[in-house]
Amino acid sequence: MLPAPAQLLEVGARRPPHEPAGRLGDANPELVSFVRHRDTVHLPPEYDVYLTLVRSGRSRLSGLFGSADLTFFSRGKFEIACELAHPPFGFMLTLNSPRDNATGRISHLGDYLYNQRANIRFSCVLGETASPTPGDYRTDEEIRRPRPDRNCPWRVT
Repeated sequence: MLPAPAQLLEVGARRPPHEPAGRLGDANPELVSFVRHRDTVHLPPEYDVYLTLVRSGRSRLSGLFGSADLTFFSRGKFEIACELAHPPFGFMLTLNSPRDNATGRISHLGDYLYNQRANIRFSCVLGETASPTPGDYRTDEEIRRPRPDRNCPWRVT
């Protein structure tokens, strides 16, 4: 039996077990309140949760991490997130940094009551956890394949 939508979202919004409660919890009381009180609906808008179906690979668990795209056209896009990935699911929680590709976004599941059953449809990414990098769901082959948009003269192939 599949969990109710809000139960699935709660798993994705939970603090990673090795992240000290004071760091994430003290800075994000709205998120803590949402996770602790099952009768609360509507995930606060500064948080987004994304679901990936993980075919294979290793388990990954990250505390808060930041990533930046410093290319000219990205205008310095920065992401703050944490991740829990273990086949068959990968969850990513972003803080004030929605992803460009909203595929797999399940934040709207917070609009349901905790035990409410519903028929829902959404798209999600299908990937693997071959890379140790949080949020990277490429296969081994995709990681090794040269990318034409990364023409660095010092790249080792």
